[in-house]
Amino acid sequence: AGCRSCCVVNVSVLFPEALAIADEVRSWPDSEQQKLTERLDELWRAVRGLTDDERISLSRPCAFLDDAGCCRIYPVRPILCRSVTSTSAEACRAALVEPLFEEKPQVQMNLAQKELFEAVYLGVGDGLERAGIDGRGAKLTGFVRYLLREPVAAHRLLRGEKIDWHEFA
Repeated sequence: AGCRSCCVVNVSVLFPEALAIADEVRSWPDSEQQKLTERLDELWRAVRGLTDDERISLSRPCAFLDDAGCCRIYPVRPILCRSVTSTSAEACRAALVEPLFEEKPQVQMNLAQKELFEAVYLGVGDGLERAGIDGRGAKLTGFVRYLLREPVAAHRLLRGEKIDWHEFA
């Protein structure tokens, strides 16, 4: 709890994940929803279109972190967030900074868990496609921001409509 070293990276989410997060946020008091919406807007303006390395170097934390660095959506956090299980916050911080300087520090983590969650992510995406639902991933900040602003978008996606991903890819 409170380790937010990796919470500065681009995170890809699938529709069901983004929908679960948006539903979680809608259960919050109005004042907290408003604060989060403002944080999402601000972060999206800062990171939209950035590559992974550019996003890391910007070092802007995830909009879903509280002031203590804890994840406010932990029970519904994205699959790819669940895949990271480092045993050292310091090693994570170093790994996010040093690759910018051409070094590749090692981060010890449970690779079986990481690979399992990555396979789950790909499998869910494939299953969505087979069910006629868009199974492409999109950036966490942009996709949740979109679903919070456009509540009817979830119904359109469930009906199999494709949406223009460039808005939040």
